[in-house]
Formats: sequence, structure tokens, C-alpha cells
Amino acid sequence: DIPEITDTHEWEDYKQNPNQGNASELIRWGAEHQMQSGNPDIYLRYIAERPRVEKVGDHGLFSQHDEEIDLGEVAKTVSEHPGNVWTMVFSLHRQDAERLSYNNAESWRTICRAKSGLIAKAMRIPEKDFRWYAAFHNEGHHPHIHMVAYSAGEEGYLTKLGIDDIKRAFAHEIFRMDLQQVYEQQTQLRNDLRLMAKEYLKKLPYVNGDKIGVEGFSFGGTMTALLVMKHPDAFHYGIAGGGVYEWALYDTHYTERFMSTPQDNPEGYERTKVTNAAKEYPVTDDNYDGAVMLKLTHGTGDDNVHFQNTLKLVDALQAGGKKFELMIYPDGMHGYRGYQGRHFSAANRAFWLKYLKGEGAE
Repeated sequence: DIPEITDTHEWEDYKQNPNQGNASELIRWGAEHQMQSGNPDIYLRYIAERPRVEKVGDHGLFSQHDEEIDLGEVAKTVSEHPGNVWTMVFSLHRQDAERLSYNNAESWRTICRAKSGLIAKAMRIPEKDFRWYAAFHNEGHHPHIHMVAYSAGEEGYLTKLGIDDIKRAFAHEIFRMDLQQVYEQQTQLRNDLRLMAKEYLKKLPYVNGDKIGVEGFSFGGTMTALLVMKHPDAFHYGIAGGGVYEWALYDTHYTERFMSTPQDNPEGYERTKVTNAAKEYPVTDDNYDGAVMLKLTHGTGDDNVHFQNTLKLVDALQAGGKKFELMIYPDGMHGYRGYQGRHFSAANRAFWLKYLKGEGAE
């Protein structure tokens, strides 16, 4: 009885297509899993010398450095290690391995070396003490690697969160090009939606298509700022409150679930910075005519979306010589209360009357 087997690609493929080939791969996975919990010496020699291992010299083991690995010496060291020895398997479907060029030991060696520091951190092992060995097995349906890891010094430990961090880091690196396509598709969809909204609103008999305003708070503030800065031809006025303008500054529990860490996904974090859109915002003191205006608000005591988000966007707008409005609420939280809430409502009403109806305009 191996409960973990239901989390594998092998199980997934067998359930979808219970043929002899998939059954064989599922049985192989179960046998290897049982071996992982046995003698480390036998297991290490098995992953280094088994059929379909891609050899690096006399065996298939590789590690952090290019020095030749003495299989007997490593097997002895691991089997005699007094602390924890962890075993991990990273597996791909054959079509993904071929498409993404992870059908060879070199690609896996490169990613393992690049992510070794993150693995050590996830396992609470000082990087200087982290030791690992891996081997690539070019199996028919599921090319994969086996990794053996341990600490040569301070003992570590591995939590479910640490396991998730390791999985996420490998998945993000391996599927990086797929993610790139997703980002590009999202951008195109957002542009299409903007055009659809613009055209739809202008067709409504009670809408002045030259004076369309948006207002939002929290992620609504994020979207409001983006709409006015990137698409001022369609969304002319906006009040953005308590928005996230750089995802590296937001709650990691939420953000890293979708984007991994800034260290593992620097391109994604850079691409999604709302502050980058400040240069597209067209309003300056020289060209200001009241046709477009963005207002930002934030509470300095906001413990959900940190005030630094708005400071970053303000800095980007000021650096570009942009004209905008700003209202800060000292010690205000993520949603303004009491006199601050009343001030917020009155100030926003005045903003809309000024820009949409021309009332109280200077």
C-alpha cells in the first residue's frame, strides 16, 4: 500500500489508459519507491547503474561540481551517514520532456545545480553543508531524475511547505516558456477586453465616451491605475486606492502560490510591475487639459497592501514628470474608517463632479 502513488504521473496515465505499458511504469515506480526506504547504498547504486540511466562515465551520477564521482565512495558515505538522507524524484510526461528539452542528463544537471541553493533552503540546510547526487533515467513515458540529498554539517528538516517550494521552483523553470506565452496571452486578452469595453460603453446612449471613469480599491486599485495609465484613450479618470503596484511587496502566502518567488521568477515580477506603466501615463503639467487624471490614495498603516506600493508608484510618476492627484491617510488601514472614511467619500465625490461634470473645476 503506497498512498503517494496517486500523486504521480504514472498513476495519472494508468487511470486514463490502463494498458500494459502504463501498468509496467506504475509497477516500476512502486518498486523504486519501496527501494528508497531501504538501504541507501543499494538505492544509490541502483539509480546510478540501472537500465536506461544516462551515464556520465561509468555510471549516471552527477552533482554540483564537474569532478569525477567515485560511486563506491559516495555510496559508502551516504550509507554511513548518521543523519537524515532524503530521496526525491522529479518526473515529466514524455511529450513535455521532448518539447522542453528535458530529455537528457545535461538539462537536468543544469537545473539541479541552479536550484541547489533553493533546495538547501527549503530543507533548512546551510548551503555550505548541502550535498546531493542525482541521475537521469530516460524512461519511455516519464523521463525523470532521482536525487539523494543530505547535510554534511548542521542537520536540516523538510516540511510540506518546503516540498511545495521545491516543486514550484522546478516547475517554473522547466515550464518557463509556457509561462511566457501565458503572460503574452493575458496581455492580448486584456487589450481585447479594453477595446470591447470602450466600444460597448460608447454605444450606450447615456454614456459620454470622452469621460469614462473607474474606481477601485486593493486589487481594484491595481486595475484602476493600470487602466488609466496604459489606456487613457478609453479610461480617462480613475481613483486607485490601496493598490498593489509591485507584487514583490505583497503577501508571499498569496503571491508565491501563483508566481513563485522573485528569485525564481524575476521576469514575471518585473513584467507585472504596475510602476512600469507610469511612463505610459500621458499627463504632465505642460499638457494638462483635464481630459485625463489619475488619483491615488493609501493609508500609511495598511497592513494588507503596504504603503510602500503607492510610494513606489508615486516615485515612478514623479520621475517621469507626470501630473496626478494623491491623498494619504495617516495610520489609515486597508479601508478607511471614521473621519478618514468620510473624508475619502467626500473627496472622491468632488473628484467625480470636477472631472465628469465640470463642477467645482478650477
